[in-house]
Amino acid sequence: MTLRSILPCVLSAIICSAVQAQPTVITAEQVGSLAAKFTQMFDCSEGWLGADGIYSIPLDGNDNWSSAHKQGKTLFVFSDTMLGTADPNTKRYRDVQMVNHSAAILTTDTSSLLSLLPYRSDTVRFLYGKNADGTRTNLFDKNYWLQDGIVIDNKLYLTAFIPDARWKPTRIDLLTIPLSPYKTIDWEGVTISEQFPLFAENEQYQLLFGAGILDHSATDGYIYVYGYRDTLRGGRKHLVAARVKPASFADSEEWRFWNGTDWVRDLTEAFRDEAVLAERVSTELSVTPIADGKFLLVFTQDVMSDRIAYKKGSSPIGPFGEAVIFYRAPEPTAMGDGVRVYNAKAHPHLSAPDFLLISYNVNRPGNLPRTTDQYRPRFIELAMDGIE
Repeated sequence: MTLRSILPCVLSAIICSAVQAQPTVITAEQVGSLAAKFTQMFDCSEGWLGADGIYSIPLDGNDNWSSAHKQGKTLFVFSDTMLGTADPNTKRYRDVQMVNHSAAILTTDTSSLLSLLPYRSDTVRFLYGKNADGTRTNLFDKNYWLQDGIVIDNKLYLTAFIPDARWKPTRIDLLTIPLSPYKTIDWEGVTISEQFPLFAENEQYQLLFGAGILDHSATDGYIYVYGYRDTLRGGRKHLVAARVKPASFADSEEWRFWNGTDWVRDLTEAFRDEAVLAERVSTELSVTPIADGKFLLVFTQDVMSDRIAYKKGSSPIGPFGEAVIFYRAPEPTAMGDGVRVYNAKAHPHLSAPDFLLISYNVNRPGNLPRTTDQYRPRFIELAMDGIE
């Protein structure tokens, strides 16, 4: 056999191997899937019309895989939100107003999320207006973009930042929200720790924490809070991490930041190149424990692109491997009109066994969206048996 005849066989084997290694992704096109049902749940024409952000926080504090398939409540928090009415057929806005944030509560009270969806008014309730009074205003007094949160000892902790005109953070506040024994929110009991020290900047970078939270305390005693180092010239975001024990979450003196070698008190040590855990991440992301003691970092490569990726790591702070782009979001090409996608993240407690539920945002940045389709979250599912 000549070299010329061998090469096509080798190339074919390489191509086949690459194709076989590509993970399976279930999209909203698959009728009856969780991806389809969650995507449909946020397709609304009255009241809450769409938003970005979409972090999911189990109000019982249990973020373990598939735990929401049993009785429980999930709080979704969103950033910029469109409120009003839209034509249910054409999806075009009729009478709308944008506020800075909103929320929703999903109640699961049967054996499977699959039976709860599509949307029913008794399953998901959208929250907006001062103390959720339903007016077209923010839940909280300030113009927050809400980040990830966690429930500890019947208290909900939310990180939130106030953006400037360039969408850059100016500070981070920590919101502490009491929950009743029935996991209802005590709006009158909310306290705010202003300028909580999870933000810093110098002449090159900004640092922000709260982009994702992993409760690993059952294993090593710590909650890991992820953030990014933002390169001010060029906009590249790189992953950094902090950690704190659950009982000390609201005590800023007890937080520690990874500097590449050790956990230290000085937040600005995360400016160091050695502190970077992964490159080219998005401003919202997730780190999820998976099989064999590994961890899956899910993000949108370079913040705003159609490339949804993961990196596999050997601990909550890695080291993380090469980026695997496992899905190309179709909306920018399919919709045109300046539509972009961004900020992919996983929702493990809402996921089905062996599949990781992942959301990403759709928007028309730089312009107001024209329809509800141009501004609401989408969902996909990633098969775990294809992760290498």
